Amino acid sequence: MKHVETGDTPRFEVRICELGHHNPPDFPRCRVCGGPLDEPVLVPNPKLGWVRSSDGQTRPLEGDIVVGRAPETGGVAGVTALETPPAILAISRQHLRIHQEGWEISVSDLGSENGTLLHRENGQIIELKSGEPYNVQPGDILELDQDYSLRFEA
Repeated sequence: MKHVETGDTPRFEVRICELGHHNPPDFPRCRVCGGPLDEPVLVPNPKLGWVRSSDGQTRPLEGDIVVGRAPETGGVAGVTALETPPAILAISRQHLRIHQEGWEISVSDLGSENGTLLHRENGQIIELKSGEPYNVQPGDILELDQDYSLRFEA
């Protein structure tokens, strides 16, 4: 993860393909589509894709996302909320947090009562331990309830 300090804000070098995918500066081709890359430019945060819920909501993977029946962001800049259906009571009010730091996306269960399962694209299933961060990749799915999930896409 290469970043450059410019004033108070770290900025990241990215190379962008013709479809708009952000890539680390040392990648020879796009990590998503395989296309050619432009020269590196500086951005506040690399755009790594989005998260899509089973009820059709999407959020870009930028900054932090708090997920739950009544998610609270605390008015902090760069933190967004993804509200789950209120009728699914197995999902906690503050169920989990999605966190971006540079080129990495991690998820942490926020002490939810019924837990969270991480389904890896390779078929592995992991039960998240409360408060522990787990890195996620495109294709991974978080199961908050048998009727509600989040999919990471690039």
